[in-house]
Amino acid sequence: MLSRKRKRTYSVKLNNRLGSRRTRALIALALLLIAGGLYLNNVNQTSTTRYVIAASDLAPGMQLNPERLATIEANMGEKGVLYLTDQDRVSDWFIDRGIKSGELIPKSVLVSKSPDSCRTIRLGLSVGLATEIAVGDSLDVWAGQQNSASKEIPEEIVSGASLIAMEKSSDALSQVAETIEICVPIAQIRSVVNAIALREVIVAVKSQ
Repeated sequence: MLSRKRKRTYSVKLNNRLGSRRTRALIALALLLIAGGLYLNNVNQTSTTRYVIAASDLAPGMQLNPERLATIEANMGEKGVLYLTDQDRVSDWFIDRGIKSGELIPKSVLVSKSPDSCRTIRLGLSVGLATEIAVGDSLDVWAGQQNSASKEIPEEIVSGASLIAMEKSSDALSQVAETIEICVPIAQIRSVVNAIALREVIVAVKSQ
């Protein structure tokens, strides 16, 4: 009877050892999987890139420079190759379309030299721009005689000019004046200069 009890006791102890080893192995495997998941999650969160964004509205034809740009850290995945990063040379490039403040700079808008189909002109407006107009928009400019007795109707002197910059100022009488900088097509420069020389009333509206 004594030998049977010993055998039974030994068998129970052996089973307990095997179960304990199996449990420890499962716990170790679970911990390993958790650690691996945390590592991969951490890698995914930290594998970000600094992308270049517009610090202010950029108009077509502008040259990129650090003063007009900023950077933001993001994880764009596979689409990241489509945008400028802080590792790219930016000062050598111009853009061929407008970019709003805060937007990423797509590589597709970059050109190696400034478009030569227009020339930049500063123009004082007789009437301020509409509030929804922003840098990068296209403008049509109209001019007319100041003399109300004149029967001449205003005419469009510029069509589709890119708005590069706009500035408001006030004089001693607190009258607000607005000056814009636009890129005027070469063929229309003569009309603009003529309107300035004649001190005509000049109004700019957003192109349709």
